[in-house]
Amino acid sequence: MDSPTNKSVSDTELNLAGKNQDKTPPNYVFQRANKRSREDLLREQLDEFKNEIKEMMSLFSIKHCNEIQQMTTTLKEIQQSNIKIETSIDFLTSQNEELHKKVALLENQNKEDQKYITLLESKIEEIQIGSRSA
Repeated sequence: MDSPTNKSVSDTELNLAGKNQDKTPPNYVFQRANKRSREDLLREQLDEFKNEIKEMMSLFSIKHCNEIQQMTTTLKEIQQSNIKIETSIDFLTSQNEELHKKVALLENQNKEDQKYITLLESKIEEIQIGSRSA
Protein backbone atom coordinates (compact mmCIF):
# COMPACT_ATOMS: atom_id res chain seq x y z
CA MET A 1 0.00 0.00 0.00
CA ASP A 2 2.58 2.47 0.89
CA SER A 3 4.77 3.30 -1.99
CA PRO A 4 8.23 4.74 -1.41
CA THR A 5 7.20 8.04 -2.99
CA ASN A 6 4.26 8.50 -0.66
CA LYS A 7 6.23 7.92 2.50
CA SER A 8 7.18 10.81 4.69
CA VAL A 9 10.42 11.11 6.50
CA SER A 10 10.22 9.93 10.07
CA ASP A 11 11.56 11.81 13.10
CA THR A 12 14.70 9.78 13.24
CA GLU A 13 15.46 10.51 9.63
CA LEU A 14 14.93 14.25 10.26
CA ASN A 15 17.42 14.20 13.11
CA LEU A 16 19.91 12.42 10.92
CA ALA A 17 19.31 14.76 8.00
CA GLY A 18 19.85 17.78 10.26
CA LYS A 19 23.09 16.31 11.60
CA ASN A 20 24.40 15.63 8.17
CA GLN A 21 23.84 19.23 6.99
CA ASP A 22 25.08 21.22 9.96
CA LYS A 23 27.08 19.59 12.66
CA THR A 24 27.04 22.48 15.18
CA PRO A 25 23.87 24.31 16.12
CA PRO A 26 24.03 28.11 16.05
CA ASN A 27 24.79 29.80 19.35
CA TYR A 28 22.04 32.42 19.66
CA VAL A 29 22.94 33.47 23.18
CA PHE A 30 26.41 34.46 22.07
CA GLN A 31 25.06 36.59 19.22
CA ARG A 32 22.64 38.41 21.50
CA ALA A 33 25.41 39.08 23.97
CA ASN A 34 27.47 40.62 21.15
CA LYS A 35 24.58 42.83 20.13
CA ARG A 36 24.15 44.07 23.66
CA SER A 37 27.83 44.72 24.09
CA ARG A 38 27.89 46.51 20.74
CA GLU A 39 24.91 48.61 21.82
CA ASP A 40 26.61 49.33 25.13
CA LEU A 41 29.76 50.33 23.29
CA LEU A 42 27.77 52.59 21.00
CA ARG A 43 26.02 54.14 23.99
CA GLU A 44 29.34 54.73 25.70
CA GLN A 45 30.75 56.29 22.55
CA LEU A 46 27.64 58.40 22.17
CA ASP A 47 27.89 59.52 25.81
CA GLU A 48 31.56 60.39 25.31
CA PHE A 49 30.68 62.30 22.16
CA LYS A 50 27.91 64.14 24.00
CA ASN A 51 30.31 65.05 26.80
CA GLU A 52 32.92 66.26 24.31
CA ILE A 53 30.33 68.37 22.54
CA LYS A 54 29.11 69.78 25.86
CA GLU A 55 32.68 70.67 26.84
CA MET A 56 33.31 72.24 23.46
CA MET A 57 30.09 74.25 23.68
CA SER A 58 30.83 75.40 27.22
CA LEU A 59 34.35 76.48 26.19
CA PHE A 60 32.92 78.20 23.16
CA SER A 61 30.29 79.98 25.23
CA ILE A 62 32.92 81.12 27.76
CA LYS A 63 35.18 82.41 24.97
CA HIS A 64 32.19 84.02 23.30
CA CYS A 65 31.15 85.74 26.55
CA ASN A 66 34.70 87.03 27.06
CA GLU A 67 34.81 88.35 23.52
CA ILE A 68 31.41 90.00 23.95
CA GLN A 69 32.60 91.67 27.16
CA GLN A 70 35.71 92.96 25.41
CA MET A 71 33.62 94.16 22.51
CA THR A 72 31.16 95.94 24.80
CA THR A 73 33.97 97.74 26.65
CA THR A 74 35.54 98.70 23.34
CA LEU A 75 32.14 99.83 22.07
CA LYS A 76 31.61 101.98 25.17
CA GLU A 77 35.03 103.56 24.68
CA ILE A 78 34.21 104.26 21.05
CA GLN A 79 30.86 105.76 22.04
CA GLN A 80 32.55 108.02 24.59
CA SER A 81 35.14 109.14 22.06
CA ASN A 82 32.34 109.78 19.54
CA ILE A 83 30.51 111.92 22.09
CA LYS A 84 33.70 113.90 22.74
CA ILE A 85 34.24 114.33 19.01
CA GLU A 86 30.64 115.50 18.54
CA THR A 87 30.95 118.08 21.33
CA SER A 88 34.23 119.37 19.94
CA ILE A 89 32.72 119.55 16.43
CA ASP A 90 29.73 121.47 17.82
CA PHE A 91 32.09 123.85 19.61
CA LEU A 92 34.20 124.36 16.49
CA THR A 93 31.08 124.87 14.38
CA SER A 94 29.82 127.58 16.72
CA GLN A 95 33.25 129.26 16.71
CA ASN A 96 33.33 129.08 12.92
CA GLU A 97 29.90 130.71 12.68
CA GLU A 98 31.00 133.49 15.04
CA LEU A 99 34.15 134.06 13.00
CA HIS A 100 32.13 134.19 9.77
CA LYS A 101 29.86 136.82 11.33
CA LYS A 102 32.86 138.86 12.49
CA VAL A 103 34.52 138.59 9.06
CA ALA A 104 31.27 139.69 7.36
CA LEU A 105 30.96 142.61 9.80
CA LEU A 106 34.58 143.63 9.22
CA GLU A 107 34.13 143.44 5.44
CA ASN A 108 31.07 145.68 5.64
CA GLN A 109 32.95 148.11 7.89
CA ASN A 110 35.89 148.05 5.46
CA LYS A 111 33.57 148.95 2.56
CA GLU A 112 32.07 151.80 4.54
CA ASP A 113 35.56 153.01 5.50
CA GLN A 114 36.65 152.87 1.84
CA LYS A 115 33.60 154.95 0.84
CA TYR A 116 34.36 157.47 3.59
CA ILE A 117 38.03 157.62 2.53
CA THR A 118 37.05 158.31 -1.09
CA LEU A 119 34.65 161.00 0.13
CA LEU A 120 37.38 162.62 2.25
CA GLU A 121 39.86 162.44 -0.64
CA SER A 122 37.40 164.16 -2.94
CA LYS A 123 36.82 166.92 -0.35
CA ILE A 124 40.59 167.40 0.06
CA GLU A 125 40.91 167.66 -3.68
CA GLU A 126 38.16 170.29 -3.81
CA ILE A 127 39.85 172.26 -1.00
CA GLN A 128 43.19 172.15 -2.80
CA ILE A 129 41.62 173.28 -6.05
CA GLY A 130 39.82 176.10 -4.19
CA SER A 131 43.04 177.19 -2.41
CA ARG A 132 45.02 177.32 -5.70
CA SER A 133 42.52 179.64 -7.28
CA ALA A 134 42.57 182.00 -4.30
